[in-house]
Amino acid sequence: MKIYLFYIPLIFLQKKIAYTTVSDEDIISDDGIEYRFYSFTTDKNKKERFLKERINNFLLITKNINKNEYEEFKKNKSTFELLYIKYDNYSYGINILSTMNEYNHCKYAWCEIFNEKNILSSLPYNLIDIIDNDYQEYLAILGLNSLVITYDEELSSMLVNSGYQFDEECVFNIDDQEYYDKSGRIATISLKLKPKEYNFYIHEFNELYK
Repeated sequence: MKIYLFYIPLIFLQKKIAYTTVSDEDIISDDGIEYRFYSFTTDKNKKERFLKERINNFLLITKNINKNEYEEFKKNKSTFELLYIKYDNYSYGINILSTMNEYNHCKYAWCEIFNEKNILSSLPYNLIDIIDNDYQEYLAILGLNSLVITYDEELSSMLVNSGYQFDEECVFNIDDQEYYDKSGRIATISLKLKPKEYNFYIHEFNELYK
């Protein structure tokens, strides 16, 4: 059977594409360029779609492999397999030809991105005057106007440093922080956020698409 292996140039990792999506063990060089293993499939249709959607910088290597070798390889590299994975957003989800490494990055590592870049919203619909008002509302309804779902809407403009933790549904909790309200009184708040997986995927991996 044939297995299709995709490798990404190291330079894309240096441009902040997550290191968690590649293998530190499988490194090859071609024409002086260092590549790291990114994904694989035995499905020709998935291979063709990956080539059609992703940038041309990926290096494709095709190998012949027997069933036992493949089963062992898949066992060790299961998170690198190209699959149709559902990324949830707000009120809907979308299937993307992706790897579990990419998905896990969006689902679990987003809080580090959020905290480092100090961003709550990447596309605030109420500030984009060139878009028709109706479409602005549709963006919000679909969840495309930000990178996170704010569980406590009245606190959506706040981001405070705190001890961070995830619950079993990957909700990001900022616990019991004191702040001064508009009247000058001290109040205690708890902010809960969770990722919009599809939006974070676009935000993090857009450089890998044509």
